[in-house]
Amino acid sequence: MGIGITALGVFLPEERRTNDWWKKEIVKTWETRNRVFLKGLRPKTPGEESVVSAMRAARIGNPFGNSRERRIADSKHSASDLEVFATNDLFHKSGTDPSRIDAVISHTPNPDRLLTNPACTIHKRLSLRPDCLTFSIESAMASFAHQLSLAKALIFSGTANHVLLTQSSL
Repeated sequence: MGIGITALGVFLPEERRTNDWWKKEIVKTWETRNRVFLKGLRPKTPGEESVVSAMRAARIGNPFGNSRERRIADSKHSASDLEVFATNDLFHKSGTDPSRIDAVISHTPNPDRLLTNPACTIHKRLSLRPDCLTFSIESAMASFAHQLSLAKALIFSGTANHVLLTQSSL
């Protein structure tokens, strides 16, 4: 049984903030913190030496981590708003019928509310079926890989056929 990603949806806020937007004093602070961080970075094994060297080369004199711009969400929008906008884009571009979604797995480091699962808000706003399994995960850096693993398990177990993965960051 094969599984795969069948569609992608995206939402990018209109406002763009380039690196020139930041005050020089703030950038100098970031550069100082980078130098302190990199100075204390020591490889623990011989194999880590190349990783540490690459990290140093990428970050020295580059407080923006090679980013050229950031998209700035409107202050009236929440993380779940961004995920709903992206999902609506997915439904529109792919022709996916929302009633086919069997599970939603959401991730955001900035939830709308501290004690409420944002996936439930997304589920409600998309008018998904009542029996659609819906949950959020907490996972730094590797959240998409974790979402994929969970989606695969849901599909292979027969619990779901179509799993919606959503992510946002404010």
